[in-house]
Amino acid sequence: MREWIVVASKAEAKVFEKRAKNKNLKWVKTLENKKGRRREREFHTDKPGLSYAKYGSLAGPHLLEGKNSHAEVIATHFAHTIGSFIKQAYAEKRFDTATVFAGPKLLGKIKKQINGESKANYLNFVDKNIEKASATKIDKFLKKLS
Repeated sequence: MREWIVVASKAEAKVFEKRAKNKNLKWVKTLENKKGRRREREFHTDKPGLSYAKYGSLAGPHLLEGKNSHAEVIATHFAHTIGSFIKQAYAEKRFDTATVFAGPKLLGKIKKQINGESKANYLNFVDKNIEKASATKIDKFLKKLS
């Protein structure tokens, strides 16, 4: 039985494989998101634009700001990349089960991208940010879950 362990952050997702016979984790692939390391202030080159209300008690200038920050949009796109990669790899029968480790915001985005399959038997989601953990520490986290 092949199990994939995906350790994701906004900047990268490391994919490891663990076979039932082999106790060690084997690196499979790293998905990178170069823009994921940037801070929100790095996306802005100047102040937001102004809008002037013509009527009512709120007449005067107002800043034009979007609903979502640039960092959130980039994290959503990367979550889509991770979800698509997992779905495609499962369709190609590259693994039998998968466990995804990520922080709460990113984990929610990944679940949303995988859609209805989040209730599938082959997926496990763990709300834990262990992006800097070594392979041996990741293996210890897996043993605690079992």
